[in-house]
Amino acid sequence: MKFEKFVKRVGVHGKIVKDGDRPWLICNGVGMLVPEGVKPFGNVDEPTSLMRTILNADIDDDELMLSRASLPYADSKPADIVRVFKTDVGDEIGISNENFGLIEKDDRLVYLEVEISDDNIEKFVLVTDRMSNTIVGFINGTLLNY
Repeated sequence: MKFEKFVKRVGVHGKIVKDGDRPWLICNGVGMLVPEGVKPFGNVDEPTSLMRTILNADIDDDELMLSRASLPYADSKPADIVRVFKTDVGDEIGISNENFGLIEKDDRLVYLEVEISDDNIEKFVLVTDRMSNTIVGFINGTLLNY
């Protein structure tokens, strides 16, 4: 994932969360592992139960492939494009074009659903490092139509 681009976008609005010895930068439904050599400063929070669920997710299956790009409404602008990803079994998730810009060509993408309550399921794109097969980022699915 493109950490520097994310830092520029987040500015002072992000928060640092530390999972064990691994710091994460989180803002607006997107989280990225802070690369080695970068020293976070300021307050460091504990991860929420949702974040712990995300970071401990099974990433062995449900790989995502880009399926299509669509405009949510007929009068939408190009900046409103939603990138839609699909698993082999037909699960879909859409993310904003802005968040799509954080994904690198070599990133491996995995689908995750987390049941928040009986009527609320959150969808995430998990970004993994192909070499170490560890989660290096996550993006919350968009609530827009696609």
